[in-house]
Amino acid sequence: MGRIQFTGGDWAAGVDLSVAWDAAHDTRVGVAYRSRVDHRLVGQADFTVPSEARPLMAGGLFANTGAQTVLPMPTELSVSASRALPSGWLLLADATWTGWSRFRELRVTFDNPSQPEVRQPALWNDNIRFAAGARKAVAARWTLSGGAGYETTPVPDSTRNARLPEENHAWFSAGAAYQRSGSQHFDVYYSHLVTPDATIRLDDPSAGRLAGSVHWRLNVLGASAVFRF
Repeated sequence: MGRIQFTGGDWAAGVDLSVAWDAAHDTRVGVAYRSRVDHRLVGQADFTVPSEARPLMAGGLFANTGAQTVLPMPTELSVSASRALPSGWLLLADATWTGWSRFRELRVTFDNPSQPEVRQPALWNDNIRFAAGARKAVAARWTLSGGAGYETTPVPDSTRNARLPEENHAWFSAGAAYQRSGSQHFDVYYSHLVTPDATIRLDDPSAGRLAGSVHWRLNVLGASAVFRF
């Protein structure tokens, strides 16, 4: 089986802006903005060529070469709020819009003039994420938290592929924090992500047809420790 592996890197600068407003003594509202950043990834393309295709290499095809592509990282806008209740619970909510619609195609060009560029349509859409949760100190050193969220996928049905079988999905999270002292803090959390089966129906004149569905679930268990000196 033939394949191409591209490895590239880039540095780019963007702008992050945020503002918080104490709407009341127990309510806070925040807005955060992150600007779009276009990464021009420059690196090396390495080809794995099956034996039946090696005669084509005589014409300069499939030779390892330098390559580049542009990857737009999208604009992001978030609105969040928190409210402290007399019972000790802190309620949290967040809504985030991400401007993925600027990503129209994946295009890789090569330094080797004999190697045709790779172009794959993306045609992504803007997406929205909603999340809500709560947190409460249940003892002098322990804090429990939990929440849920829902996110729409930027990947349309027409360009969904096996490398990124994205669909609208929901997730649920729970965690605990332990404050051992003013300089030592420990966290543990668990998240479960649920997504419906992602249907794939792609027709490529050069590669043929890919049809099927992808079923997946994701469980994440994490822990962290903070030591201040």
